[in-house]
Amino acid sequence: MNAKTLVVLLAAIACAFAFSETSHDSSVPSAVCREPLVTGPCKAYKPQYGYNNEEKRCVRFIYGGCQGNDNRFKTLEECQKACNFREE
Repeated sequence: MNAKTLVVLLAAIACAFAFSETSHDSSVPSAVCREPLVTGPCKAYKPQYGYNNEEKRCVRFIYGGCQGNDNRFKTLEECQKACNFREE
């Protein structure tokens, strides 16, 4: 095996490791999902979805339109995907 082939092979292996999914406990939500549901102080009426840590599921809530945090998704599906939701 020549040096060029070896370099390409090693680079491919390194990429495979770098981009592979790390295993994690799917019952533990990501850091964003552990943030509290925050409506914010503004008075807009924006239905959103967020992960409720007490209920261990994504729920609909009304976002006021400002401040808040990243535990806020436009759709139920986005919330479930981000928060590793699996129906039991």
